[in-house]
Amino acid sequence: MHSKLRWVNAQLHNHSTHSDGGGTPAQVVETLAARGAQCIALTDHNAVSGIPELYAACAERGLLAVGGTEVTTFYGHVVALGVHEYIDWRYYSPMDPESIFADIHARGGLAGVAHPIRIGYPLVPSCAWLFKAPDFSRFDYIELLNTGDSKHSRNDLVMDMWLGALRAGHLHLTATSGLDYHSCPWQGDEFVTWLGLADSAFNEAAALQAIKCGRVILCKNALIDISITDADGKRYEPGDHLPTGALTLHIAPDAEYPAEELTLTVEDQSGRHLLGAHRASLDVSFIDRFAVVCVYRGAPDFQNMIAVSNPFLR
Repeated sequence: MHSKLRWVNAQLHNHSTHSDGGGTPAQVVETLAARGAQCIALTDHNAVSGIPELYAACAERGLLAVGGTEVTTFYGHVVALGVHEYIDWRYYSPMDPESIFADIHARGGLAGVAHPIRIGYPLVPSCAWLFKAPDFSRFDYIELLNTGDSKHSRNDLVMDMWLGALRAGHLHLTATSGLDYHSCPWQGDEFVTWLGLADSAFNEAAALQAIKCGRVILCKNALIDISITDADGKRYEPGDHLPTGALTLHIAPDAEYPAEELTLTVEDQSGRHLLGAHRASLDVSFIDRFAVVCVYRGAPDFQNMIAVSNPFLR
């Protein structure tokens, strides 16, 4: 439980002219800052040369910079956050993706699979995950929503994969979203990764810790605050361990989304629980092992989802 968190608008998957992006790192920062980003990662394909310019551009604007790279192999892409040195992508075997994760961890970074279920060859060569079945115990996070090119990414199937991994016991597996920014115009399906940082912490280490601990809410643009309180009124955020006893779910929607149009569900170990229309508070004492809260505008279908929390743990 945290007494006070600062929710930070983060874009964690972006490309510049140091790989196949259309703008310099400074231009990427300018573009994403204009969309409200407060934390920006640069994850160029097999390149880290743009990170110094990223840091300088973010420092000028008072933004949080996260260095990284997208380790881009013939068999799939792994995004490394908090890594500032080149990782040689050429020698990874399709039967041994774990060695990529080990190399990222050895450099102090977090490893997450980009667009895990995506159209691959010949339309988008190497983008699909062609390694052997992933070992979720080695992942730090999974890019649940890749919305830079949503027509090629089956985010609905990734959602099923993630929930399945949680129910199999991989409760450490944080979900993020990735704009996967290159230079494409916005399509309207973009999500923001909101990171919960301690009020006094605004640096790369704090951002990585928030991801590692699951203090993350994914929202279509504006933050929808999702929290749970216990019988004593103590507040818990995604990633926190909940106490036994009575629990109440609270949703604070942005003004962009009229409360009367919202529908809520909770996914836990036993399956999906439909909570129905939004209300100021909802009893969720039934939570079994973990709780992923989903908010929809209208019917509770994936295409209507506007927010999803990372797991509350029990």
